[in-house]
Amino acid sequence: MKNIALIFGGNSTEREISIVTASQIEEMCDKKRYNLFCVGIDENERMFWSKKGVVCHECAKDVSRIKGYVEVEFAFGKMWKKSLGGLRAVSRIDCAVVACHGGKGENGELVAHLSAAKIKTSVGNVQALQIAMDKTISKLVLREGGVCVVDGFEFLRKEWCENCEYVLDRVEKLKYPVVVKPARQGSSVGIVFAKNESELKNAVELALKFDDKILVEKAVEILESLMLVL
Repeated sequence: MKNIALIFGGNSTEREISIVTASQIEEMCDKKRYNLFCVGIDENERMFWSKKGVVCHECAKDVSRIKGYVEVEFAFGKMWKKSLGGLRAVSRIDCAVVACHGGKGENGELVAHLSAAKIKTSVGNVQALQIAMDKTISKLVLREGGVCVVDGFEFLRKEWCENCEYVLDRVEKLKYPVVVKPARQGSSVGIVFAKNESELKNAVELALKFDDKILVEKAVEILESLMLVL
């Protein structure tokens, strides 16, 4: 029987959906073939093994004081229990299924940590995850590969704070309507459609709550998008 660590949660705006994802994976897991260790990452980036499995309403809280949750770490191909006496091996881990959404669970940092701990994962390598997580880098890679991408540009929080007029001028040249996105957010969180300068300013302020790098792209009708691909 294979020992699988199901890892979810983390310090991300998508924490709750990650917990739901893990719950669904646990439900579908063939317990006759796999011994499942459900490990949630809290908002302070500590990892807790839930002996109860994925209990959604509990995992969304601070579980450090809840019975049945044990703080753990991964190293040397195993999961280790943390205690006052140090670390004690719980089990070898054959593979970690990463059910995290956004943040370090999706940008490659968690996978890098697990790789250093000699734990295989269900997701891509660190470099691929880093590229996929940053929308601006993804566009560069796709464009170099001959894939049509929507026109746009990125800017940093510092640029917006020091010279927002320059950013506004670039948007005018791009022409409204546009879509404003946090460049390194894992989902649709913080993405806003803007039809004019006033809406753009509000959209940028919202996006900056989620990332210091912002991507602005020309809004394209679905039919026009299909024509670009064809």
